[in-house]
Amino acid sequence: MPNNFERNERKVVFEDIASEYHAMRPGYPDALIDDVTATTGIEAGGSILEIGCGSGQATRSFAPRGYAILGIDISPSLVRIAASEFAGYPNAQFRTVAFEELDEAGSGFDLVVAATSWHWIDPDIRYGKAARLLKPGGSLVILANLFPEPFFTGFFRRAQHVYRDVVPEWGDPDSTKTTMDIIRETEVELRDCGMFRDVVRLEREWEVVYDRDEYFRLLTTYSDHRLLGADRLARLFDGLASIIDNEYGGRVIRSYLSVAYIGKHLSSMGEFQS
Repeated sequence: MPNNFERNERKVVFEDIASEYHAMRPGYPDALIDDVTATTGIEAGGSILEIGCGSGQATRSFAPRGYAILGIDISPSLVRIAASEFAGYPNAQFRTVAFEELDEAGSGFDLVVAATSWHWIDPDIRYGKAARLLKPGGSLVILANLFPEPFFTGFFRRAQHVYRDVVPEWGDPDSTKTTMDIIRETEVELRDCGMFRDVVRLEREWEVVYDRDEYFRLLTTYSDHRLLGADRLARLFDGLASIIDNEYGGRVIRSYLSVAYIGKHLSSMGEFQS
């Protein structure tokens, strides 16, 4: 888990690239959100707290359904973009605040949603605070966009030669956690925290086709790439450009496995396991 220094450093990165983040970061397939709303049973007009809303990558799937949404994020620039983007939805409100610092007064949300943000939240408090912010019977929904398995094939396998040359400290991806490792870890953590029941996992696979420049714009929105610095990022892009242009016709097909983990709030604090 990132420490406080890493969280603050990456906060600065996201603040600097807010417009690119808004333009390039993928959302979530509507079919997955259909599954989420059906599984949680949230009714029309229900309330949602969205943690780490960014510029609205998940909000764009929930807002048109008429829910009352409070989106929070640590980046003022991303919050401003989200507020402008969803100005036509009076029930969607946005605040610049960390989840850890959010006032719990007036809680009672039907859903607490964390879309590609759960890993940034203090692990010592995230499940307990999410449970306190939910109505009894409300649901925690953790969304993530992952690589489907097999983990690295085609272009992404070829790209590892460039990454090993430019960023050797990132190591061999074959020795890191697989997608299923990540999925199981989150699922077990949610089941074992003792604050949620009826834990389920929903999945949808989809893909986006990027031209070379679009793909590089996407990569610059990832904090680990941004923190490489201009010189190493340029070297990385030069190596990747050669592969994309000469071997893959100038485009990258990026497959996504969108996953939703859902746990229903226990009906009372007395039900929480020790």
